[in-house]
Amino acid sequence: MKSLDYVIKKTAKELNLPEDQTRKLLTAYWKEIERQLVEIKSTTISIKKLGVITVSKIKIRNFIIDTIRRIRRMEKSTKYSDDKKRSYIDRHKKKLKNALIQRNILAKDYAEKFGNI
Repeated sequence: MKSLDYVIKKTAKELNLPEDQTRKLLTAYWKEIERQLVEIKSTTISIKKLGVITVSKIKIRNFIIDTIRRIRRMEKSTKYSDDKKRSYIDRHKKKLKNALIQRNILAKDYAEKFGNI
């Protein structure tokens, strides 16, 4: 499997751009894809010339359960300051909200597909 450095060099050569600019561009591109996957902005992400990545119902369900556990654990924790706990909890509640929205979308899609309406 080729590394990201190989892709950067090849892309820079094809586009006649410096490698440092190409590196910044490709790094930002892949960070955005990673962010969308981690935060579950949508259940399906299409990556040009690579394919489509879809998050399954089971993965979303497990993510929701894990996120709820993390939030509860942090609320009970005495190890961190209140400000740090609040920012952690807020960040994870945003992720949880996105996951719940996508779970509902998937549930509707499954219901329509399998006639469980």
